[in-house]
Amino acid sequence: MESSARLRTAPSFTRPSSPAAACLHLIRHFQPVMRSTLIEGTGRSQPTVTRAVSALIGADLVRERPDLSTPTGPGRPTIPLELATSPWIQIGVAVGTKATYIGAVNSRGAVLREQMIDVTPSAITVDEFIEIVATHTNNLAKFSELPIANFGMTTSGVVTDTGMVTAPNLGWENTDVVSRLRRRIHVPITVTSVITAIAGAEQQAQSPARPARVLVFYADDSIGAAVASPEGVQLLPVRHLRSLEDSATNLAAKVNPAEIVLAGSAFEVPTTARAVGRALRQVAGDAEIRVIPTHLDNARAAARAVALDRLIDDPLGLAKRLASASSAPAAGAVSGLGTGAKRRPQPGFGR
Repeated sequence: MESSARLRTAPSFTRPSSPAAACLHLIRHFQPVMRSTLIEGTGRSQPTVTRAVSALIGADLVRERPDLSTPTGPGRPTIPLELATSPWIQIGVAVGTKATYIGAVNSRGAVLREQMIDVTPSAITVDEFIEIVATHTNNLAKFSELPIANFGMTTSGVVTDTGMVTAPNLGWENTDVVSRLRRRIHVPITVTSVITAIAGAEQQAQSPARPARVLVFYADDSIGAAVASPEGVQLLPVRHLRSLEDSATNLAAKVNPAEIVLAGSAFEVPTTARAVGRALRQVAGDAEIRVIPTHLDNARAAARAVALDRLIDDPLGLAKRLASASSAPAAGAVSGLGTGAKRRPQPGFGR
């Protein structure tokens, strides 16, 4: 029987809560770091942080760097910590109207390999589309020769917490994508909307020392918005007013964000991005305004965020599952083990 964590299909996109997750979050942002920094940053006791770090080292997620230690007086020198060479990969997929992005990322969030698949979901059956995605996922597993820790997918439209997707541009109406994926891909699966995932990417990228409230305004095949904060990601209702400028400023006035991100293909047109930016400046004050300009940039950000969500939320849970999978690999096209299941450093392919 699968655990509840494995069965969860909606991303967490919340502040890391367990001691190990909180420590890993700080190490990802500030490496190399001392244990004293983790104690201060997480608010946990010294014994709790020591146990969490030991567990992360045992899971091959973190390593000590004695070569970077600096003696500060009598006694044992403090040894900095950093992320270890990734023991696995995460697969992220961003489904588009006529092209679908798929990428493999390591535990640092670096993209190892990525590609755009020219496929129109509305022109084929859902099962045929899932077969194509599973085949490319299997190829990435063979390439990496590392375990696949988890699989994440983003789509346009509306995605329920159980992974049911309604996206007219894809030809999907209350479509059970998750069950179809589970028949072909035997690792934990997360499915969410592209808007939620882009907001999740903003949340994951925030420095723990300077958390901020970020408004994401998305305009592509559909228009949507979300707010990212350290506590989580919340989708927002969007009033479809006379123009993108009016819709964006209406949201900004209600949310009062510290940062605003304009995402989606509508903002590939510089004049559109500038017009919305000027309108936002009138109501957003000193808020930072940024644009994710291209389809590839948006797809990469969304796919990477949903792929990394389980690692950030429960790193030791993933490590435990991968350890179990190595002794009893699942049957099927894609299991938790990549072909060969060798644990070695990956070459720096992709962006």
